[in-house]
Amino acid sequence: FEKFDYIIVMDDSNVSNILALAKNQQDHLKVSKMTDYSSSDKFDHIPDPYYGGSQGFELVMDLLDDCCNGLLKSINHDFNYFISTQSFQSQNFILRIQTQFPLRIQVLL
Repeated sequence: FEKFDYIIVMDDSNVSNILALAKNQQDHLKVSKMTDYSSSDKFDHIPDPYYGGSQGFELVMDLLDDCCNGLLKSINHDFNYFISTQSFQSQNFILRIQTQFPLRIQVLL
């Protein structure tokens, strides 16, 4: 937990597993679900794409794209500076952030 500012997971099972490792309230506050950053409340987790065929993969890509944009907005708000969403490449799940200090994010798939 001490290595990351954000620990982002895909579903409730992941949340439970990660929180079981938390040592204190500060660790708990670092954990969130990717869908917490969604612009919609239609999904409360990122579904496993393997069970939805090619449409399942498209859905997950769309959800992650939306959620990552929301994550960037949240980071901008939390740290009071602007991070361009153009620095995010959703197709490769790469988040490039240039800030005044290192921002450490762990996304667990």
